[in-house]
Amino acid sequence: MIRLTWVIALGCLWTSAACAQTTDGRTSDGPPAVDLARGVGAALPAEPLAVRADSLVRAGRPWPATLSLASTLRTPSSASAAIRLVGARAAAAWRGWTEVERILRDAPWLDSELEGEGRELLARSALERNVSAVDDARRALAAARTDAQRAVRSVLLARAMDRANARDSAAAFYSAAAARVAEARDWLRLRAAGVTSDSAARAALFAGITVAPARARVAWTDAQARERTGDFAGAARSYRSVGAEPAALRVEALAARDDASKAAVAERIATYLARGPQTADARVALDVLETLRAPLTRDQELRVARAAATAGVPARAIRGFQLAATTASAPLTASDRLAYAGAKEASRSSSASSAASSCGRRGSSSGPALIAMASRACCRSASLPAAFFSRGRKASTAPERCGCAQSGTR
Repeated sequence: MIRLTWVIALGCLWTSAACAQTTDGRTSDGPPAVDLARGVGAALPAEPLAVRADSLVRAGRPWPATLSLASTLRTPSSASAAIRLVGARAAAAWRGWTEVERILRDAPWLDSELEGEGRELLARSALERNVSAVDDARRALAAARTDAQRAVRSVLLARAMDRANARDSAAAFYSAAAARVAEARDWLRLRAAGVTSDSAARAALFAGITVAPARARVAWTDAQARERTGDFAGAARSYRSVGAEPAALRVEALAARDDASKAAVAERIATYLARGPQTADARVALDVLETLRAPLTRDQELRVARAAATAGVPARAIRGFQLAATTASAPLTASDRLAYAGAKEASRSSSASSAASSCGRRGSSSGPALIAMASRACCRSASLPAAFFSRGRKASTAPERCGCAQSGTR
């Protein structure tokens, strides 16, 4: 399922926005604030090095915090729990998720000390690295000590279940978190709906969504949920209801199993491309057509080739024009011949640019091997800029540099 962009920094749930907070993220006169993106930090013991490094993290300077702990954390097992936790906080702040894993993994205190925050950071690290986070997230939730921590970690466990395709469990944890986090309730209900297979239950969740930005995502979420559960026809209808024709064509291609259904989808794609969609949408449709592998008629090949030429996909345009030119006695029209020529020129220019870029990546050396390689590319395309050959010397034209003019080699 396409992920929803929904990371929201939340304010206090139980106190007013004016409540002051302590350095460990808790309000001074009430329950803790909830930040789904960062969680609720555990209170640290009075360990000077850990406190100083944590102050840097909270001041938005996580990298200096990491540097200040580097020598101590060279061997994480020899450092205290507080040092390891702050080191992991700092690494998480600059998105060093493998460093979080290195610092915390196998620490004996993860589930018994510091309110399970280390386990929570491991769960976040696993999610960010796209590996299984279910075990870490489950243990983090079990180690939670406050309602705020349970709310945050319920969301983490729901996301982990979602990634593991345990949809019913993910829906249950999203719903549980929605009941705890008022400011994100509609977004969490949207998430729960996205992993709910039953359409009636999904509709009930949608009915409880009132915030306008979340309401705008209902049709998209319904389409994604239907696609995920194999209801491709329903997903196509939902995508079309929000004008997402390329996505609708994609799921229809997934549903096409026999030649007749593939041919029908291919015709819809060719018709859509003939309407002149936006470049990005046209490229998606062209990709869908490639995966479909359905034979096309001459008329379909022409429509696809014209769209590919306009969308900047020269290889597909060339192939389409070539097939159209050889499958019937009727010649290509003048406009088609012009588009065909333009596609071939674009393809040649792309090849030349790739060759120049490849040469450039090899460094600034002006040795014979570099010149020879660039010259060969020049001979093939005759379009590399002369400036390419003038690193530290007088510029010259490509044929003069490579000697093609004298030898006739191409």
